[in-house]
Amino acid sequence: YLYGEIGFYRYNYFYFGIGNQPVPKEIYGVDYPRIKLNFLKKIYPHLYAGVRYQYEDYQITQTEPTGAFANGNVPGTPRGRTSGVGVGLFYDTRDVIFFPSKGIVADLAYFYNARVWGGNVRFDRFYGDISTYRTVLPNTILVGNLFGSFTRGNAPFSMLSELGGAKRMRGYYQGRFRDDNVLLAQSEARFNIFRRLGGVVFGAVAVLGNQKDILRFNDPKYAYGAGLRFIANRQDHLNLRFDYALGKDGGNFYFTIGEAF
Repeated sequence: YLYGEIGFYRYNYFYFGIGNQPVPKEIYGVDYPRIKLNFLKKIYPHLYAGVRYQYEDYQITQTEPTGAFANGNVPGTPRGRTSGVGVGLFYDTRDVIFFPSKGIVADLAYFYNARVWGGNVRFDRFYGDISTYRTVLPNTILVGNLFGSFTRGNAPFSMLSELGGAKRMRGYYQGRFRDDNVLLAQSEARFNIFRRLGGVVFGAVAVLGNQKDILRFNDPKYAYGAGLRFIANRQDHLNLRFDYALGKDGGNFYFTIGEAF
């Protein structure tokens, strides 16, 4: 089982600070190549094991004159080059890939990022991403997802655990919350409305932490929302996804292809 990504990004993002030390929202520009490679072999029915590699050269190109980047308060700036080798397990019993009605999928990994691989920082990262699917009524599927990411060492801000975006903690900008550690639980009910049209309702709760606190359970983050689905490919049940989610910052719309998890 071989998969990965090779790309180059030139983009502007918003930065909100790290952990429980938020800063006023500021925009920054960045250029970075990214390489992700995964080589996994089946070792048991539905279970794969293997090696992984990740490389990223994150170069800040534009900052606000009086912001956190210009003041030198953001770790990993103006350039954070990370190169990590790791190991991973992948377990998959889903009946179909794009819209499962039963089964489990789990992705577990550990990365060792160090100068010996070509990076300029040293840190470890563990993560796990587990989703379960169960049909509870003839036209209703209940889905649960548990995601955890834990970092140790001197990770640049771009490689810290984060929440937000179209997949993890919808309702917040991607990177709205960022810290060494993240634990997220989210659930979704998916149901048919009429022919190719379907609907979902979902909710999520998460906590963050640093290398000292581990996880701050007294400061949870919440989000919830609903959406519509249109089956674009009946054979594979590949959906067009339209979601609206709410968090403490307000609401966000999402329009994309495929499910969040």
